[in-house]
Amino acid sequence: MKKSFLIFAGLLATILLLKFFFDFSHLEEWRQGWEYRYLDDQELSEFSTSLEDLSFEYSSYRIPNISLESPPKPFLVLRKKWIKRDNFQNPTLYLRGLVSTFDIVCNGHVLGTQFYRGSQADSNLNTIPREIESYKYNTKFFPILSLPEHCNGQYIYVIFFELGNLPLGFTEPPLYGDAITNYRSLSNRYQSFASLGFFFLILGFFSLYLFVRRKKKPLIAFTGFSIISGIHFLSQVGFFGYYYFDNITLNFYIFIISLFLIPITCLYFFDKLFGIGRWNIIRMLWQFHLVFSVIVLGLTLTENISVINAIVMFFWICFPAMVLQVIVSIREYVLRKPKAWILIVGSSLLLLFNGHDILSSLSVFETTIRVSPWGFFLFVLSLTIYGENLFRESEIKFNSLQKEIQTAARIQNAILPP
Repeated sequence: MKKSFLIFAGLLATILLLKFFFDFSHLEEWRQGWEYRYLDDQELSEFSTSLEDLSFEYSSYRIPNISLESPPKPFLVLRKKWIKRDNFQNPTLYLRGLVSTFDIVCNGHVLGTQFYRGSQADSNLNTIPREIESYKYNTKFFPILSLPEHCNGQYIYVIFFELGNLPLGFTEPPLYGDAITNYRSLSNRYQSFASLGFFFLILGFFSLYLFVRRKKKPLIAFTGFSIISGIHFLSQVGFFGYYYFDNITLNFYIFIISLFLIPITCLYFFDKLFGIGRWNIIRMLWQFHLVFSVIVLGLTLTENISVINAIVMFFWICFPAMVLQVIVSIREYVLRKPKAWILIVGSSLLLLFNGHDILSSLSVFETTIRVSPWGFFLFVLSLTIYGENLFRESEIKFNSLQKEIQTAARIQNAILPP
């Protein structure tokens, strides 16, 4: 039954990946061709697309923009010239990831506004007042922007600003394509993250219920790991604040903190499940992750290092942990533990899928599809099945031993005089 369930889950994940690949095959990732320059308050107040089109102060911009230096000015303008080379009836641009932008503009017209500043009301950038009094979220903003015909051959400008610790610039390359395809990709993204988020939350609360009944420490460790994973996936669709158009900064804090907590809770669960001995490398690794996360998050939240640098360091620190999980899984298989092959498959897919997305994010190669969430899903699924099998085997052995002790006690009472 469990083997059939695992095969079904693997086939389901494969079908979903193929479906996502088909959906993304008609989209173009706008990773290259961007230029940037920083603005101060005065330059922002005098911003004009007609003048910016003639400006030579722009430099080449790379996504993601990894720099150890703090931004010299509070505002960032990115631009890319759009030259239509397709037959899309309604070309659109999908802005993915967590970003904080004022306007997306082209040829003097606003294509979209995520945050209002001061008394902004006019759609013509040449007349918009630029008094930065307050930032107010635009509840009508949608991350898919229609590109009108008059923008063909013109620069598209995106104006970013600093809001709390949100990254200044793109966290993911925008997707260019037909409106239907972009809407489908947005729907797939939100449905995937929301489904995984609720799945991990339900799994975590069920594990908590089992802990109350069985009182096994690995169960409470898995509860924390699963619930934090669920919170993290829900934060990626803006469920905490951003989804209700209330507080984008709160949602970002939940996203970044839960991201750093996932490897700590996962390794802690591995420690409770497999850790043996005084010099347990799994225990030392999760303790190192804990110290690393406290230091890096503290530096990030106090704005001493950028969020992008913190996430890049996080990726490289997580890589040894994923390799260790594969090694532990292989060791369990060598020790002839029942169903250990399931753990090898899950941990290997986690390493492979996350490696794919990390290298893609660092522009080692270009691909529009993101497979790490499904690698994480299959890893947790394999961990759940293996852990349940391990607990069941231990309970069977415990019950057998208990029966033997009771039998021995009865024999002893029968032999010895009262």
